Amino acid sequence: METPLMLRRSSSLSRFIALIGPPTLLNTAEGGLSTKFIAQEAEVAAVSALQTNVLQQLKWYTNDSRSSKAIHNYATAFQTYANSHPETTNTAKYPLTDEVRDRISDSAIPARVGKYTIMVTIGSDMTVEMMTGLKPWYKGGFESADLVIDIFNTLADLELGYGTTSSSFVRDMFEKHQLPFVDLYPWPPKKTEDLVQALKFLRDYLQKTIDTSTEN
Repeated sequence: METPLMLRRSSSLSRFIALIGPPTLLNTAEGGLSTKFIAQEAEVAAVSALQTNVLQQLKWYTNDSRSSKAIHNYATAFQTYANSHPETTNTAKYPLTDEVRDRISDSAIPARVGKYTIMVTIGSDMTVEMMTGLKPWYKGGFESADLVIDIFNTLADLELGYGTTSSSFVRDMFEKHQLPFVDLYPWPPKKTEDLVQALKFLRDYLQKTIDTSTEN
């Protein structure tokens, strides 16, 4: 019987994984070498064999206004929590204002087919720069975002053919809410004290994006 591997946060573990895996396996100071995704031959073969056209189809869908209210309610809830717990969320120094909340929630509004969400990118990379500069995740120039953009661009090239997509392919999709981003910690510090509540907010977001037949 296989035993699940329990990984604890460790810089030495990050360095070790970086040695035995692709350079982009971990996007950290210890584990990541760049923000470029270099697909391995086996990965190219696996994706090509699927003969999918997912990203090509996504461009025909835009965000559904029915989901906007539900996502706004989700964002208001985490805004209230963050501003009520400044000792761990650092909102005493960087308040989670309505402008910041709206930028985060706008980035999280998904494109839909009928009442169902197509795709959501989940990460944990809220930075002070995002709060002070009101930069959405995909446009913030952050290393993790650049890496994900490069991964999606590579997938687009594999699906549609190299040279057929522009360098702004993924960013254009983000503008149309076809690649929404939701942050596990929608405030800069990532404290273990807030993890339980952060997971509740994430589950709430996912529930709201699964079905908008009820907007609450």
